[in-house]
Amino acid sequence: VLSLTVRTLDLTGEKAEKTIQVTTRERWVAAFGVGRIHQMEIRDDRHIFVRLFRSAADMARVTNPGPRDKVGAALITANSVGAASWMYLGPGESFSDFVLDSKGNTFFGARGNENSKTRLVALGPGDPKWGPEVQVKPKWEIDLKELFVQGKPIRWAESLWVHLVKSAQGGTPSYSILVRYKADGGTEEWRYTGTAKEKMEIIRGPYLFGKGMILMLSRRAGSSSGFRAEVIDASGKQVWLKAYNSQRLNVAQWDQRNSRLFVGVEQRDKSKVTASSLICIDPSGKKECWRKEFGTSWPEKISLGGSTVCVSRNPGGNTKEILSIKQAGGAEAWKKTLQKRRITGVLAIADDACFIFSNTLNDADDPETMLVERYSSKGNINWRYDNKQFTAKKWLFSSKAKNTLWLTVRGISDDAERLGSKLIALDERGKRLYIFLDESRIFDLLLFYPQDSLFVTSRDLRDARLHHLIPIR
Repeated sequence: VLSLTVRTLDLTGEKAEKTIQVTTRERWVAAFGVGRIHQMEIRDDRHIFVRLFRSAADMARVTNPGPRDKVGAALITANSVGAASWMYLGPGESFSDFVLDSKGNTFFGARGNENSKTRLVALGPGDPKWGPEVQVKPKWEIDLKELFVQGKPIRWAESLWVHLVKSAQGGTPSYSILVRYKADGGTEEWRYTGTAKEKMEIIRGPYLFGKGMILMLSRRAGSSSGFRAEVIDASGKQVWLKAYNSQRLNVAQWDQRNSRLFVGVEQRDKSKVTASSLICIDPSGKKECWRKEFGTSWPEKISLGGSTVCVSRNPGGNTKEILSIKQAGGAEAWKKTLQKRRITGVLAIADDACFIFSNTLNDADDPETMLVERYSSKGNINWRYDNKQFTAKKWLFSSKAKNTLWLTVRGISDDAERLGSKLIALDERGKRLYIFLDESRIFDLLLFYPQDSLFVTSRDLRDARLHHLIPIR
């Protein structure tokens, strides 16, 4: 039982006290030392993989550094009871997002922070009996020379797709290359560099669909306007191209389940928006499925539900519009207009309900009350949670976790999170179940895996810690 006690003075100056209790369990805490965790994955419901980075400022707080305490990146694993198993260090390097396959192999890019050395690294699954003292060596690695890994590699069947970037140099703009390697050994199978006439920059994706097919959004290297949708087949050849020369890309979200890409775009005449729309792209059919025109009210945020897309758009000023659009055909299901609001985010869920995270604004346009609202698939409001102290940062929902909505929040005027952040749980009626309050802690990542467990990373001035929590019953 977790007890939270609030002590204050009432309106008459008398001391007042209130204690609330909630049932929860923190199974274990895994301490990974100083640094900030940027990525977390779970394998076999048991083994946790985290990617963290330790800066020079982080290491300055370590009074007695050990041989494994170095500035740079680290990939660290923990077992099912939170004890560190093994780690792979990149002293003086930064790691890209890693991809973890079903066999426990990890693939990622490493890049020197003060030199030009870059690598593509593959690690084996390791041994659960290993401890932090084991010197882990790559299964294989490739010297990328002047290229570096951008984003998270894609792992499927026997192959690994990697987005590589060449930085701008001597007046030559940066450009992208898509390379497919054999996952076992790292042999290069093919590379795609764009059309024969010009180099490209990948701005969204790549996204894998079908049997080794790739969709991505790209543009001409060095360009800042327009983009194109491209489909690359399993042999590395472009088999479809759709140009959006006058459009500016605002938002994009990939629907892995149905292999659809939803894209929010706008068109401008200098600084004025003249047109905007939401576009559905079907790469399997090599076509644009539909387009929903929004006029000058451009889409800012989108989230995919079971059969709808929840869209936040800006008609101008502090007026916001929330729309639910049907994924099949693009018809409007419902629309709400919100006055004097700042939208933090939207979250559509499997039953097509939509959560809206926002703050009301005062006459000076400063944020006031935080609102979390749940709208049904019909556009009716189910419940509203308000708090005058916080602004929402991140959120996570799963119907398998008793319809609990978890969110991390910070102080409404504490942009730098000097007072830390908080973790709140709201039940299916919008009632607050749980709040984890620690002013020295900042919550970064939330992840359900398996569906009855919540993994949370947090950090403070002393260390980075991983918490394993059970959602409230």
